[in-house]
This record gives sequence, structure tokens and C-alpha cells, in this order.
Amino acid sequence: MRLLYVFPEPFPLPRARSVQVLHALNALADLDQVDIDFVSRVRDQEDLTEHTVFALAQARARLNWHSVSARWRGISIAPVSSRFFHANLGRWLRQQPQPYDCILVRHLKSVGPLKRLLPDVPLIYEAHEIFALTAPTHRQLAIGELERSALSLSDGVIANSAATARAIETRYHYQNPLVVLHNGVNLPAAMPEKDWTGPLRVTYAGSFFGWKGVDDLWHCLLGLTPKQLDTLPRLKVKLVGGEHSQIKSLAQALHDVQVLTAGSGEAIAEKSGIAGYLPNGVHVTLLPRQPASIVYQILQDTHIAVLPNRPQIESQFTSPIKLFEYMAAGCTLLASDLPAIREVVDERCAAFFAAGSPQSLTLNLLRLLKNLPMARELAEHGWQRVQAYSWAARAQQQYDFFKQLGKQP
Repeated sequence: MRLLYVFPEPFPLPRARSVQVLHALNALADLDQVDIDFVSRVRDQEDLTEHTVFALAQARARLNWHSVSARWRGISIAPVSSRFFHANLGRWLRQQPQPYDCILVRHLKSVGPLKRLLPDVPLIYEAHEIFALTAPTHRQLAIGELERSALSLSDGVIANSAATARAIETRYHYQNPLVVLHNGVNLPAAMPEKDWTGPLRVTYAGSFFGWKGVDDLWHCLLGLTPKQLDTLPRLKVKLVGGEHSQIKSLAQALHDVQVLTAGSGEAIAEKSGIAGYLPNGVHVTLLPRQPASIVYQILQDTHIAVLPNRPQIESQFTSPIKLFEYMAAGCTLLASDLPAIREVVDERCAAFFAAGSPQSLTLNLLRLLKNLPMARELAEHGWQRVQAYSWAARAQQQYDFFKQLGKQP
């Protein structure tokens, strides 16, 4: 099968969608049955100088990566636009010698142009949210019409969660084939072993956007009292993935501050971090976005991993990659009680707290710290649960869906 995957942004990006595409591409390319042309936008010079921690993990023989300019006929002084990207994409497609069996996109603005360019090729739209609901209020009506049009032109939809699928079916009355495929993880061969006799390591990894709930975790940590902490194992906390301005703001609460750089004894990349102590004595390390390999090292050493999403519209449709990475690293999962999270895990795999409540987060963190056998049991069940969510398994399910809709039998 020959697959065209169009991503009309510079790639890679320091964003979760770029990570998702990267893993999905690599897993699809590892299937013997799929040859992929991945087409992204040309990176401008300013993009090239921007530090990014993502790249294609390794060259895949079945994955061909192409770049198309988003400027008028590729002229460097011309403005960037989606219309120019798709016009240049059309010129590129006319030069391709072999037809495609299937098209995959996750950008609404690419659906219409691609159906005009390749009207006879089945197009699958991969939905990761309902943009008519998550867009700024003043844009929701226009985005909703674009979303409605894109779905009406799509021959099939891959939804990242059951909530996303339900919204597509109810809001847009979508009736073509639709499948729910959550995100995934690259599974290690065995559950990572952890030393539960020393300091307990608590980690959050991800962006610091408001809806991710990092502020709730921060208030939880600040609210721990010396009396509570005196009876508990010593805590070492890491928050990974913030912008420098966000890290600087949080660091104002720390004392005995140390600036961390690569080679300072911490597993970090060249971007520096900050470590210090909260007034209650909890040691905290604040790190900017790190390469996936560094995050994996951190999670391997982590005992309790926190997923503190707030009950905002963005969380309604999420399928957090970190959810799967936490479980695959053998961490005890402490998560917001949200439907999107419960699609994957239940009380056998996670300790839940009321989303958006630092007080509930504190109570359930203390519950885990006071009952380490329970925490370890949750981690073991999480490891068992995540076995069904590998990127490889997801790629096979994608391929089966492509076959259902594609031109090949």
C-alpha cells in the first residue's frame, strides 16, 4: 500500500502533535505492507535555528520525507500561507510517478485541497479534538464550518478517543467509517525496576499549558506541611517541559537554588534547569523541554507520575501520550478523574483525584505515599494495561483501517 501523509507545518515541531506524528510514522513504516510519502512544510531559516528536541528516530526504508514550500512558488520573500503550500503540493504531486492508495491528514485545511488534487484516492482524517469547541470563541463558528466541510469530504475518520468519536458523530452526523485509536508508546521489554526504599521521586512531564494542570500540582506541593512530610519518605519532585519564563516564575518559590546544565549530575540536555527547595523542604527540579531519551531516563527513576489535567474543553478529547509513557516506565499513575483518562485506565491502574482540585490532588498523593504497597500494585497493573497500547499495535490497526477504505484489496 502506498500512503500519502500530509502535514502542512514545519516538521518536527516542539509540540505534542509532532511527537504523535513522529511515533505514528515510525510505527507505520515498520510494517512491511506500507510505503509512506510524508510531506511537510519547508522549514524557514528562522525555524532551522530554533532548538527542537524531536527528530525521526531513525531512517526507515519505507518512509520518504519530502518538504514543500508554503510560499508562492517557493519564493523566499513571499508570504507563507496554507493556500500556497497546497498549490506547491499539487505541483509536487503531478511529478509523482505512482498513484496513492490512501491519504492521511490531521489538518482541517488540507482535506479540501487534497480531495480536489486526488479525488479518487480515499482520504482519512485523523481527529485529535473538536476544533469548533477548542478554538477561541470568536473563531468557533468559522472553524466549525471548516470542520463540517472537512468531515463531509473524508472517506473515513480515525479518532484519538471515544469522546472525540462521539462528538464527531453527534455534532456533525458523521456516518462514514470511523475507528477509535488512542495514542501509544514504545514498550520496553520488561517493566523497569525501581528502588522504593530511598527517596520517592514524583514527576510531571509535559507542557505547562494552563489546562495541563501544572499549577494545581504546584499548589499541592506548596501546601504540604512539615507535619505531613515528617512521617513520609523524602520527596524529590521533577517538573519537565516548561518554557523558561514559566520555570523562572515557579522558581521564585524556591530557596538554595542551583542552576543545572548538562553534565551537572542530572539527566538533562543542553538547556539548563533550576533546582531548589520549597519552604516545606521538598526538593524540586524544574526543567525545560527535554529530548525523549532524557524524559525516558527520568521516568525510569520516577515512582509516582502525575497527570493533572484540568476539566477544560481541551481535556475532554485528549489521549495523552504521557499517560502511556508513565505506565510503560513502571510509574504509579496519579491522574485527574476525567472521562478521557478513564477510557484507558481505572482504579486498578491509577489513583484518581478530582480534576482541577489541588486539595484532592494532595489527599491522593498522601494516600499513595502512606501506602507504598498499594502504589506499587497500581504501577504493576498499569504496566499490564499499557501492553495493549503500543505504537506498533496502533499502526497495525491503522493499516487494517486503510485496507478497509483504500483502493487495494
